[in-house]
Amino acid sequence: MTLSEIKSIYMQRLMALYPDREIEAMFSIIVRHVLNYSKIDIHLNKAEKIQTAEEKKFGLLLDRLITGEPIQYVLGETEFYGLKFKVDPRVLIPRPETEYMVDIALQIIPKNRSLKIIDLCTGSGCIAIALSKNLPGSYVTAVDISGGSIELACENSLTNQTDVIFLKDDLLKPAANYELYDFIVSNPPYVRESEKRSMHENVLDFEPGDALFVKDSDPLIFYRAIAVFGVKYLIEKGIILVEINEKFGEEISELFLKFNFDEVQIRKDLNNKDRFITARKK
Repeated sequence: MTLSEIKSIYMQRLMALYPDREIEAMFSIIVRHVLNYSKIDIHLNKAEKIQTAEEKKFGLLLDRLITGEPIQYVLGETEFYGLKFKVDPRVLIPRPETEYMVDIALQIIPKNRSLKIIDLCTGSGCIAIALSKNLPGSYVTAVDISGGSIELACENSLTNQTDVIFLKDDLLKPAANYELYDFIVSNPPYVRESEKRSMHENVLDFEPGDALFVKDSDPLIFYRAIAVFGVKYLIEKGIILVEINEKFGEEISELFLKFNFDEVQIRKDLNNKDRFITARKK
C-alpha cells in the first residue's frame, strides 16, 4: 500500500469525526511520527510503497483515532511552547491559548533577576517547565492534587532538562510547606458542568474531568483558593496570572479586588475572548 492510499483510508474512516483539513493535519503528524517524514517528504514520497511493519503501525493508530481518542494521547506526546511533552489520560492536553498565557507571563516577569514562581494545578507541567526553560536562574515550583499528574510532570521536566520542584497538594486545602513567591500562575479547572453539552466527545470521553470541570453552584471555587493562597504566600507587589472561563472575567476580577489585589486586568486570547487575568498584590 502506498502513502497516498493510506491517506485516503484515513480520510474516509475519520470523515464522520473531523473536517477534512483537520484529518490532513493529523495524518501529517502521524506520518512524521511513524516515518520521520517532513511535509516535503510526504509530498515527494506519496507514491512510495510502505513496508508491512509501518503499514501495521498506521492501522493501529487509525483504530484508536476512530474511537475519538485525541491524537496527542494516541501518540503519547505533544508540543507546547516549542518543547516536547508526554501526555496521557492522567493530564489535560495543553492548549494553544495556554501557550499565549506563557507569553504574557514572560512579558511581565522581570528577566534580570532570580525569582520564585509557583504554578498551581500544573497538570502535565507545561506552564512551569516552559517558564523554567525561558527564565534561567528562576526557581519554579509546581503543584497538583493528582499523583499521576505529578509523576508525568516530573518526567516532562527531566526530558526538557529543567529543575522544577513538584509538590502533591490540594489547592483547596493546602497542607504542604510553601515559601514566599514573586509570581503565581495557574490554569485551574473552570468549565462548568452545564457546559459539557457543548464540548467535543473526545474531550469528555478521554480527558480527566477533575482537571476540567467545576460545579455550577460554585464556578469560582479555585480562583477564591488562588486569591487566599496569594494573600498568604505572594510577596508585596507580587503578581498573579490565571487562565479563566470567558464568561466570568468580571466576577473573577471583583474577587481579586475583594482580596486586596489591585491593577486587576482582563486579557483576551487570540480569539478576542476574555481568557486571562493578571492582578498585583498591594
